[in-house]
Amino acid sequence: MNIIDSLVKFRDKVSLKKWLQSSNSTKQIYGVNGFYKLKKIGVPIENTELKLIRQIINKSGVIRTCSGCFSTLNLLKKSVRNSTSSSMAIA
Repeated sequence: MNIIDSLVKFRDKVSLKKWLQSSNSTKQIYGVNGFYKLKKIGVPIENTELKLIRQIINKSGVIRTCSGCFSTLNLLKKSVRNSTSSSMAIA
């Protein structure tokens, strides 16, 4: 079990919200992914959390992502779509 799955399992919105507020864009994407997973299991998302998620989704830029043995640069918006496996239905 990875850290995101553990936070989701324990419904730890406090830690996930800290990730959304991080200055690190990669950590923000992980936070968005965590909230997406929470929504999928029926956990309500607060308006303040949705506002942060929308801001992250609409950011432009590039982040470094890991694909097994390869590290690549990806557009931020593409990484959000890939991490949630949808067009961000929670926002």
